[in-house]
Amino acid sequence: MEKNAFEKPSNVEDLTGQRFGELTVISFSHIDYRHHARWLCLCSCGCGTVVETSHLKSGHTTTCGHANITLVKRKEGYFPARDHPRLYAVWCTMKARCSNANSTSYKDYGGRGICVCEEWMSFASFCEWALANGYDEKAETGKCTLDRIDVDGNYSPSNCRFVDAQTQMNNKTNNRYATINGETDTMANWIRRLGLKRGTVMQRLSRGYTPEEALCPVPKTYADLWERRRRENE
Repeated sequence: MEKNAFEKPSNVEDLTGQRFGELTVISFSHIDYRHHARWLCLCSCGCGTVVETSHLKSGHTTTCGHANITLVKRKEGYFPARDHPRLYAVWCTMKARCSNANSTSYKDYGGRGICVCEEWMSFASFCEWALANGYDEKAETGKCTLDRIDVDGNYSPSNCRFVDAQTQMNNKTNNRYATINGETDTMANWIRRLGLKRGTVMQRLSRGYTPEEALCPVPKTYADLWERRRRENE
């Protein structure tokens, strides 16, 4: 399973609360495609920005730029990026995978022509939609993920929802399916339902097993193994 880019690794120094120039670190944002930690910061002017660790510590970045206030718009004392840092990281990743050719996920999103709708280029608009459509900022990791209903469609209000990771995994273009006793389901669901080890099933598939063969229960004893082979040869 891929590592969650939005969770701070234990070996990354926590900069939360520290001040660098006019920037105050609000929270950890994400690990970028170069495996560098980035932090959500609030500038003295009220704007939010995401900055790499090295740029903060070296003094390379000490303000949001002031002139560029497109990341967060101040409205009646409400700062979406500051108040919802976890959702802000989701928004940043969504845009990066669709528009940044250097992103490790670009080939599966922007490379396939998938883009972010114009409305959601503003975090304030995306945040407003998310909070009104099931986003739970207190949810455990993997329990509230942004999912496109049509996997070939764009990121837009009409094509997105918040679901758990399992539902999202079952809604991917590269899913494998298997039919057992007349019932068809994804390999991921069968592995979970049958209590099998994912590594064992993946290894079998790499050796040329069909999906149905790869899902056979692992023999617990040599007697079970010989009995299975006897039945297969009958």
